[in-house]
Amino acid sequence: MKKIIIAVAVLAILGGGSLGAYFTVKNNQDEKQRIETELENENNLFSFNSDDVTEVDFDCPDGEFIAVSNNGSWQFSNTDEISPNQDYITNVITYMCNLQAEKNYGSSEGADLAKYGLDSPIKITCHTSDEKSYTIYMGNPTPTNEGFYCMAEGKDKIYSIEYSYGSVLYTNKELLKTKYLTGYTDNEITGFELIRDGESIYKTVLNSDNIWKFDGEYSYLQLDSTKISSMISVLTRLQAEEFVESNLTDYSKYGFDKPYAQMKISGTDGKTHSLLFSKYDKEDTTYIYVLIEESGQVSKYYTSDVYYIDNNVTDVAVTQIYSTYMSTVNTLDIDYKGENIHFELDADNSKYKVNGEDISDYGDDVLTKLYSMYNALSNINFTGIEKDAEVSGEPEITVEYHLDDDINTIMEFIPKDENTYWLKINDTYTGFTISKPVVEGDYSFIYWYQKLMTAIEEYKL
Repeated sequence: MKKIIIAVAVLAILGGGSLGAYFTVKNNQDEKQRIETELENENNLFSFNSDDVTEVDFDCPDGEFIAVSNNGSWQFSNTDEISPNQDYITNVITYMCNLQAEKNYGSSEGADLAKYGLDSPIKITCHTSDEKSYTIYMGNPTPTNEGFYCMAEGKDKIYSIEYSYGSVLYTNKELLKTKYLTGYTDNEITGFELIRDGESIYKTVLNSDNIWKFDGEYSYLQLDSTKISSMISVLTRLQAEEFVESNLTDYSKYGFDKPYAQMKISGTDGKTHSLLFSKYDKEDTTYIYVLIEESGQVSKYYTSDVYYIDNNVTDVAVTQIYSTYMSTVNTLDIDYKGENIHFELDADNSKYKVNGEDISDYGDDVLTKLYSMYNALSNINFTGIEKDAEVSGEPEITVEYHLDDDINTIMEFIPKDENTYWLKINDTYTGFTISKPVVEGDYSFIYWYQKLMTAIEEYKL
């Protein structure tokens, strides 16, 4: 019995020792975990919601640039020298909002900051909507280029962050400025003017109904919205192939004293930006030089991407001179060089007469040529503009529409020379000139008119 008691006592002692060892190990692990957590928290430089950022201040050797959020895009509030690189500013915020240090080099107190490039650091500050701010100070790359040295506002340590992050946060003016030609999105352009040889080719404006219109002397013309939308889409997405020079003052250096073309672009921000285009390099026409006058930035772009600087009014206008559906026309009269022909049209009921002769049942060949003639007539385009021409002479061709609503439209084609007509509509000169082949050449309305008359005669044989 005594031996049993002694054995139990020994086991109790041994068990107590094991329990003590267990608690000792556990306490060591807890302490290690606590230290690791503290280090992790220490190395967590920033944690904020990127969507809450309303302003980003960049302070670098090139100057200070303050980017402010405005309806989903960034604008510099303290300078017009450059337009902001939207993607770059977004990336800066994305990298900073959850930035973690790779290494901790200890306290900055008394440290040789010049050793890390932190004696004159690059500084970026993100301001959020809850009036908080988060600032990083960027130093040099580490000797092995594995990271960048940095410090963070509110922490007294020197850190390094991953190189790919640091290369973005090590900001400069070149990174901050957009490569895009305009800095606007499609919906932010409200007007533009094209100028060549000092002469305004055309001006446009987006009216209050969100419709593009000609502005100024061609306001009576209709803009082709498809062509304008396509041009603006190219314009806003065009990026520089190469930055050539900043802050240009000597325009003659790249031929901007006598530019090939100029575009003045207006935006929803109320500003107008001037772009000068120079064919500076005569041997390499692949690229064209562009100067943004507000910033003095000279860049190279592909010449083929700025095709619109060669446009004329006819390239962007709706050039149809007159068009109405056949179903709206009661009668159509054509006087072609003294030959008169009268059409009665009832398209809704497929009833047609020519000079009183019913051709409704003359077969598909006759009717197809009638439709082709009418379509060609409806698709006549003007080929030039001579707004101030002194028009004289008698019309060689007259076309007169009588519509269902008793509105008459009379078009008169008056010879200007052997190749061109002036156009009058309702006895008023339109300012348009029309190439004779458009009216009389192959597949013109006169061409199909003659084919129609031949088909009618052949049907009656």
